[in-house]
Amino acid sequence: ILQVDRVMVYEFDPSVAGTGHGVVKAESIAEDVADTVEPYLDVHFPATDVPRQARELYVRNQVRSLANVNEAPIPLVFAGGRRFPVDLSDTRLRYSSPIHNQYLRNMGVVSSVSASVTVGVQLRALI
Repeated sequence: ILQVDRVMVYEFDPSVAGTGHGVVKAESIAEDVADTVEPYLDVHFPATDVPRQARELYVRNQVRSLANVNEAPIPLVFAGGRRFPVDLSDTRLRYSSPIHNQYLRNMGVVSSVSASVTVGVQLRALI
């Protein structure tokens, strides 16, 4: 359905609520790219790779998508030329952090979809 190259389950260390490191617990790589991508199964990532603010957003917005990490953000145009701060944290169609985009590029990712696995208000994993 999605025609993706890779699906990963990234689990956070539950012993350190909300701040633990992560590990790729499951991974499936499409056959047509298996020889060209590096597997991440059992790779541990430091807690700083998914900072507190990002974890909070993953709890609030449980499905996130990013069509292309290389696309430039589209600026908001305000009626009447007025400018004021707009919090887009809870919107589905918002530009991702440039730091997050670079992180994905470093992993060889062009686009992504993620779904949060939560227990109560605690982020436990990302798919």
